[in-house]
Amino acid sequence: MDQEDKIFIDIHTHLTHEPNNQVFHLKNILLPGELLPEKGRYSAGIHPWQLPMHTIKDMAKLLEKISSDQRVVALGECGIDRAIDTPVSLQSGVFELHLQAAELHQKPVIVHVVRSYADVLQVLKKRAFGLPLIFHDYRGNPIQTRELLKFNSYFSLGEQALIHPKIKDKLPSIPFDRLFFETDASTVSIENIYLRAASLLNISAEELVIQVFENFKKVFNDELVRQNGSFTGC
Repeated sequence: MDQEDKIFIDIHTHLTHEPNNQVFHLKNILLPGELLPEKGRYSAGIHPWQLPMHTIKDMAKLLEKISSDQRVVALGECGIDRAIDTPVSLQSGVFELHLQAAELHQKPVIVHVVRSYADVLQVLKKRAFGLPLIFHDYRGNPIQTRELLKFNSYFSLGEQALIHPKIKDKLPSIPFDRLFFETDASTVSIENIYLRAASLLNISAEELVIQVFENFKKVFNDELVRQNGSFTGC
């Protein structure tokens, strides 16, 4: 077993973590308020909560610039949130801008969904989007999971999702080869999140680490995987 196969992947975090050779944290940069650090690999996008503060033209220019940056290996988090007052039509349009930029630069997309799976599916069907999608803090039910699996979808679970009372009903609908885990804004370590998930899945934590790293390699099949230096300092 290669040493790199034992790396814990934290696919989505808003916190800055100390460098650790056994953990790769993909830190999310919320545009345009947060600056992209000079070094490292990141996801970056315009969160639905930020949309009213910017024009469509400005957001399109920002995404055009950021999506071509080599430090940005995934776009987002972006998506649709029906728990806020921003019109769904505007949110859908900006979500589609992210998908367009992702297609142009062949990068995966990290998706934020709150009570809007039907809206997100509508946009994905419209574009016939085929690149990897990572649904962060996934809370969907088995029917929604089945529909999303028709696309190149992955599902990331964090601390809150794994303590939800219905998680045991939802987990079996997610194939092992489509799973990720995240810390998001939690201070709980990614290692502890893996331990919790492994217990729920009735497999060893080591097996889960190896499987998720394989998933990571499928989604990020570039220098991010091949160069060990990219796993530190993020």
